[in-house]
Amino acid sequence: MLESNLKNMSLDQLKQWLINNSISKVHAKSVFQWLYREEKKTGTEVESLPLRLHQFLSEHPPGLSLNLQQRINSQDGSQKFVFLSSRGKFETVWIPFKNRITLCVSSQVGCALDCGFCLTGLLPFKGNLEPWEMVDQLLQTQNLMGQKVTNVVFMGMGEPLLNFENAKRAVEILTCPYGLSIAKSKITVSTAGYIPGILRWGREVGTNLAVSVIAASHEKRNRLMPINAQFPLDALVRAIHEYTLITRKKVFCEYLLIDGLTDSFQDAKALAKWFKKMNVTINLIPYNENHQFNYKRPPKERVDQFKSWLHEEGILSTVRWSHGSDIGAACGQLSGYGNYYRKEGILDS
Repeated sequence: MLESNLKNMSLDQLKQWLINNSISKVHAKSVFQWLYREEKKTGTEVESLPLRLHQFLSEHPPGLSLNLQQRINSQDGSQKFVFLSSRGKFETVWIPFKNRITLCVSSQVGCALDCGFCLTGLLPFKGNLEPWEMVDQLLQTQNLMGQKVTNVVFMGMGEPLLNFENAKRAVEILTCPYGLSIAKSKITVSTAGYIPGILRWGREVGTNLAVSVIAASHEKRNRLMPINAQFPLDALVRAIHEYTLITRKKVFCEYLLIDGLTDSFQDAKALAKWFKKMNVTINLIPYNENHQFNYKRPPKERVDQFKSWLHEEGILSTVRWSHGSDIGAACGQLSGYGNYYRKEGILDS
């Protein structure tokens, strides 16, 4: 039986829901447009819908929106939004660039993976976000900012591939041409390296993929990412290669530059050895310092040197300087309580 929450349905599911309620599925496109393009109107105000459907929608209103708790501005123009769901707080980051606006969305409340450099990993896992909760992060921030999001990255709190069905449906809703109509090429899903999800995502969804490689040796990756014990680096590299073959898309491999730990010449050589002749780009992420972990960001000169070492090995790389670090909105800093400098520490509710 299909649920009656309209904002949790893909277009195909909405068609089936209408059929189940003895309404022609030809109206599904109009309902979808109402939900995502005319959200300020009630169902009875949309002229393209027949009278019977007007009445039916008035009896089954979508009526769901996230509870915005806090909105915080960064000096670099990005903004962080703290939302409250029935499972707890989570965060969304609005990142403006010169020619695009990227929204970093969360897929879970908390995270079960316990990565040893990430504030989200310190939070207890409280549950998966539903499709509508992922999509509503975009709807609400667009309305508040008065601008359209052009790119969506599932790089907020949680592991999207451990919330596979909901993340998949959220992408179906985001990309539907009768709704938000965001191109699949403008959506990136990030994973800590959950291999079964990577291969399935490639076969069933096929958005851009970013993989948190983080370190270039088993020893260092074990230290920073407990998931490496179950899905080790060598198997992960094979899965990344398979994803490029399945989707014919380049994969973005996220590598964390930590002063004195992952930023040496030997680290660069090891990283290059894993990914030579593969269709990947290495995103170098200088560590975003925080109040919980003692790791430090390398000086810019060493970041540039590391990139140069990779170039000498024939590896394409970019440096991803994170936005919003002054408000706890950068990569690895999301902790679900908004004010990054709050003395009480991380809230788990």
